[in-house]
Amino acid sequence: MGLSSAVCVGIGVALGIWADDAWHTAPALLVVGLLLGVATAASSVVVQIRKYL
Repeated sequence: MGLSSAVCVGIGVALGIWADDAWHTAPALLVVGLLLGVATAASSVVVQIRKYL
């Protein structure tokens, strides 16, 4: 569960940094990528916890 959360956030941040470099919009897309990564991680945790409820 922890690894999948870290991977989700890491991918979101990496894509945000890449998009900022490509479109010169720093740090807007980094923040968007971070928020999307956190939302995806939270969703992943909920799905994994629901298996046991």
